[in-house]
Amino acid sequence: MTDIHFDVNGVNFDKMLMGIPVVDFMLCVAYAYGELQHHGSARIDFTENDSYISLTTDEDGAVTVAAPQISRASQVDVGELAETIRGFLVDGNRRLVEKFPSFVQSSTYAKIQASASLI
Repeated sequence: MTDIHFDVNGVNFDKMLMGIPVVDFMLCVAYAYGELQHHGSARIDFTENDSYISLTTDEDGAVTVAAPQISRASQVDVGELAETIRGFLVDGNRRLVEKFPSFVQSSTYAKIQASASLI
């Protein structure tokens, strides 16, 4: 599964996600959110290409989402970002189990569920 739509307040980041496996992106986003919470910034890198997405929190609780390949950055409230990521992880796991029922028994499924519960 590789169809990922990533849009932040009208700024679309889809072009750098072409061909990225959904499970890889789910784990990267969960990790990046943890880094953002602990360090105030994070970077989502892709092994499939040279692209990356940077996340930076400001003093007002807004997160700037940017990428060198995208002409403009966007901002989102950290709470809204957390809710969206949590929903993405839970919904992604649900869809994977619908398509691949044995996925529910995998350590990756458990890791994604645990990550969602920490956000």
